[in-house]
Amino acid sequence: VDKRVGAPYVHLCVKTSSIPYHRLSGLYPSLFADVVRGEPRAAKFFAGSWRDPAALLARARRAVERGIEPGVLDVLRGRHRELGAPPECAASLDVLGRGAAVVVTGQQPSVGLGPLYNLYKAAGVIRLAREVAEAGVPCVPVFWNHSDDTRGGDRVAFPDRENQVRELTLPAGDAGRLLYEAGSPEALRMFALALGEALPATEFSERLGELLRS
Repeated sequence: VDKRVGAPYVHLCVKTSSIPYHRLSGLYPSLFADVVRGEPRAAKFFAGSWRDPAALLARARRAVERGIEPGVLDVLRGRHRELGAPPECAASLDVLGRGAAVVVTGQQPSVGLGPLYNLYKAAGVIRLAREVAEAGVPCVPVFWNHSDDTRGGDRVAFPDRENQVRELTLPAGDAGRLLYEAGSPEALRMFALALGEALPATEFSERLGELLRS
């Protein structure tokens, strides 16, 4: 009990630890793990080390010198207008048009949304682009919507509340189709119901269920 206010409280202690990628070899390609830990045989395939800020800035300066083709910039402007992008996006395109480096990340669309992972990736690319710009090299972030993902099949898999993989068999007519893009109403209803049952209950569960059903 906190004697100052006369109310009980809970003191939580959280410990975090870093797990090197090479210990997760079953989840990542070996080349990726070797690049991350600086394996010389893997590093020779790249122009510079991602751990070397000076090398990154040098590459960014070369990108500024190359510039961007006007046709590409026109397509980007048009697409952003179609999407109703905010003013910050238009400002970034203006910087890109004057000559800038680009930091790129992206993610495949997901029928289950997965917004937090997407936000982490977007925040990361924005931060790196700002660091490059603060070092004196114009730079803008780009989030690539990987909408040409070709994965399809007769089932969809996702983790449940115990972090176990749960598989849902799709209707016969949906086999081989991308659920987020061309799934039938029946398949999408099945998925929304199964995912709702699998996820832990939180204050967001009701709204998430509404989004999935819609």
